[in-house]
Amino acid sequence: MLYKKDKKGLSTVVTTLIIILLVLVAIGIIWVVIRGLIDQSSGQIDLLTACPQVDVSVKSVACTAVVGAADTSDCLVTLERKDSADYAVTNAKLVFSNTSKSNTVQFGLGLVQLESKTSASLNVVLNSISIIELKVYPQLGDAEEICNNPSDTFEGPFV
Repeated sequence: MLYKKDKKGLSTVVTTLIIILLVLVAIGIIWVVIRGLIDQSSGQIDLLTACPQVDVSVKSVACTAVVGAADTSDCLVTLERKDSADYAVTNAKLVFSNTSKSNTVQFGLGLVQLESKTSASLNVVLNSISIIELKVYPQLGDAEEICNNPSDTFEGPFV
């Protein structure tokens, strides 16, 4: 058999460069995946930080049945913010419930630190209100997020 002596394989320099290039590409792919996870998790961390600091509660509720309108109540609700956190509370929703159904109404007023506000008359399509659940929305960056805390439920009767 005849072998050519001038036939050469890849040099070690070219092989090393190819391995380095493959490692850099793999690092780039891994970085893109990890960066996406970090960006997604940072929003959840902001919410976990803000929610325990924002302390809003229902201070008082006065509901009266609307004459001539079945299953409708007019409610005046006073919310009180007891914290001094830097997060702006831009909105709150109140879920009024009785034993069989519920109705969600926007409070519609923002709250700053250590402030109480009373809503305008809230029209609640419900009678015999027994539970009010409060959902608070602090402003986090460009988005409003909801703080759902089980202690934000208040039991009545309210009508």
